[in-house]
Amino acid sequence: MKTKTLSIILTGIMALSLAGCGATTTFTEQSADDTVAAEQATEDIVEDDTAKSDTPDFSNVFSTKYFEITIPDNIADLATVETSDDRIDIYDKESKDAGFGGLIVSLWAVPVPKEYAGGPYVKIGELSDKNNNTCEMIRGSATEIQWDYNIEEMPENFKKVNDSVDAIIASIIGINGYDYNEGAGMKGADLYGDVLEKYVTAVNEDWDANKYEAEDMSPQFVEVTAAADDKLSAIGYAYADINCDGIDELFLGEIADGDFKGVVYDVYTMVDGAPAHVISGTARNRYFNYDNDFLVNEWSGGADESGTDLLALMNNDTELVYQVGYKYDGYTDEKNPWYRSYDGQEYEQIDEAAFKSSTDEFAAGYVRFDYTPLSER
Repeated sequence: MKTKTLSIILTGIMALSLAGCGATTTFTEQSADDTVAAEQATEDIVEDDTAKSDTPDFSNVFSTKYFEITIPDNIADLATVETSDDRIDIYDKESKDAGFGGLIVSLWAVPVPKEYAGGPYVKIGELSDKNNNTCEMIRGSATEIQWDYNIEEMPENFKKVNDSVDAIIASIIGINGYDYNEGAGMKGADLYGDVLEKYVTAVNEDWDANKYEAEDMSPQFVEVTAAADDKLSAIGYAYADINCDGIDELFLGEIADGDFKGVVYDVYTMVDGAPAHVISGTARNRYFNYDNDFLVNEWSGGADESGTDLLALMNNDTELVYQVGYKYDGYTDEKNPWYRSYDGQEYEQIDEAAFKSSTDEFAAGYVRFDYTPLSER
């Protein structure tokens, strides 16, 4: 996952610093005497060897108020586990004890409405109870190296624990009345049905541009459908996770070819578990998915002014944060019309070669959706 902004990195690091709260358990080996005594006690109770092998090792089970996990036996003596009411953090014991962090993964149940930063935190499922209380199950990762930074390659023991993350996640079960549903609340097809139906209604009822705008929808769809034989087949939709939180965004646009293939006129995201409109575009102020990580805004201010801006969508929010932009502005300087900005307000002049290189790079990163027509929803 690409890091979007310095603020996201810092937020992720601050959030990960909370991992030190809660109870700490370090796996240690039993002494020889203790092992013999434990084995004798087991033999006194159960004589059948098969029954003994089927008995779960509850020392490897760790829990919060909402869920529990099981640490695989093969890494039991390599891991340190910290727990709190809603979170479990798993570390490489050797690296943590040596003062190098050692964080492997965080598993966090976040009640909706949620409070967690994006960046290193990705949704992996949901926990829910019979009263419809819901927690988002979050997987957290470190944003910097967690082992001895003097060692280039990941240490062997660290790798063993790291390679067990999928098995640990697969062991998640809900407790105290909560059920865990892996992958729930993440896929666009499960999230935005009502939004798509609203567009179907708009087309079928032949809304005008004012009605679209009043409903927070792009008025461009009036022009898109105006000359179409099948209006519902002129508008398409697609899903992609561009804020890298594990939850799909919804994109709607014109089904077209050439420069307008994959053009986006409306974007929706999930905020506190509900669809929320992010932004609308038009033919002269349009959007594209950029590398499944950002939005690109192509705009025109007239015959001799146009621009391309890169925008990052924040997690659990509709806010778009400006990253970098380029504009051609012959009105300001006819001889040197190439500009760059890092805030969309102040621009600096650059040469033509730098301008062309940057805008070509933008163009290469466009994800041009093969939209599904609304008629096939």
